[in-house]
Amino acid sequence: MDAPLIDALQDPADPSPGVDPAAAGEEGGRGSATRRRRRLLVASLATVGAVLLVGGLLARVDRHDVEVGAAGSDTSGTVATTAPTTSTAVAGPPPAVLAGDTGVVVVGDDGLGGAVVIDLDQRRVVRRIVEGSGAGDQPHRFDVIDGTLITGWGEIWGTDLETAGGHKITDGTIYIPGTDGAIWIADWAEGRIGAGTMTYEKVRVDGQVVERVVEPKAFPPRDARGFPYFFPSWGLGPYLLHDSDHGIAAWDPTTDAIAWRVGADAGSGRVLDARAGRALWTTDDSTLRVVDEHGNDTVIPIVLPPDERISSARLSPDAARVAVAFQRRSGVGETTTTLAIADPVTGSVDEVDGDLVTPEFATGPVQWSPDGTQVFAIGWSYMAGTTTVARYVAGHDSWTWETLPFGGVTASALIDRGGAAAWLSAADSSAADCVPLTSYAPGRTQVPCAFSF
Repeated sequence: MDAPLIDALQDPADPSPGVDPAAAGEEGGRGSATRRRRRLLVASLATVGAVLLVGGLLARVDRHDVEVGAAGSDTSGTVATTAPTTSTAVAGPPPAVLAGDTGVVVVGDDGLGGAVVIDLDQRRVVRRIVEGSGAGDQPHRFDVIDGTLITGWGEIWGTDLETAGGHKITDGTIYIPGTDGAIWIADWAEGRIGAGTMTYEKVRVDGQVVERVVEPKAFPPRDARGFPYFFPSWGLGPYLLHDSDHGIAAWDPTTDAIAWRVGADAGSGRVLDARAGRALWTTDDSTLRVVDEHGNDTVIPIVLPPDERISSARLSPDAARVAVAFQRRSGVGETTTTLAIADPVTGSVDEVDGDLVTPEFATGPVQWSPDGTQVFAIGWSYMAGTTTVARYVAGHDSWTWETLPFGGVTASALIDRGGAAAWLSAADSSAADCVPLTSYAPGRTQVPCAFSF
């Protein structure tokens, strides 16, 4: 790959290229003329998963306070011009976000060691510390594996979804999520990618080591900077998938060999997601594809107009469906997002009515609810004063969105509200008194606080 890895962890105040922390704009359901059609063949996917492939990040930095701007400020110089609409109805509890019982709690990573926990149904926000989380530009953060929220670099931590209690899983430069109740650790002896002896470990969330290979021999020698030509991206069953210059490769730790490769002639490969025995991947300026644990590769045929791109894609929990978001610039500072649901077996692609028109970069990557009945897109709102939340209920004709009056989300995970009592337990406060973190300091403590919106 051309410069596949970056040299160091970056302060999240310096976002990845193409990500703008500008605040989201007004709430609403403005949509362009809706449409439902089937698409065949593919246009460019070069920008899909740009944040996923941070490249060879994680040069270990000294863990000291990382100061950022004031809470709620917009360092981009652009601010929201319209305040979110609030209810003026009769006294009583406000209506649920998106006018429906979602049954979902959003746990957002604030990029500084804390979490923004959003109860969509009760319109309540909790701010709390997540052990092991911190500033950095690692390729994965806030993944849910076997009932545990995984985060961290250098030290990998897990937080139990039911108790919200954290425990250290293991040491390692970065973690890679897997599909069989375990994670993978890619570790370099000197703490940064390419520096020193390399070790792969497959580890369960309780810290039990399943596989361990020191200096794998299955890959070509590293380049002059020490970076690997094959970069670990996602676990798929017994294999660790790697992005490469020519498609993707499945590495088998038991034999220290490449079990299979797909897309060798299709250009640079990038894994976007993996669930339940399938992985979703793409090639630059090429097609969206699904591969199973045996290397059986299927193209999802999609055609895009010249002005559209696929901004994100995610497999459902059972890997039976794929949620795909298409975006195009629809005006100065505005983006139109269209949602589609694809079948990875038949290749059919059905668009959802009701395009979302939002400020540019306000609509985040798509992700499924734990039960696979809803698709959400939680906006990226680091250092912003608002967060856009979009929702689609499977089987319905359209999706809806709303802008919430607070920011501080860089990545997020969705958990079942019925088991989220520990995450939501906090003393009630006001938004002014329950302030977001403004710097990162390891080992900090913070009493959880909550406010309604």
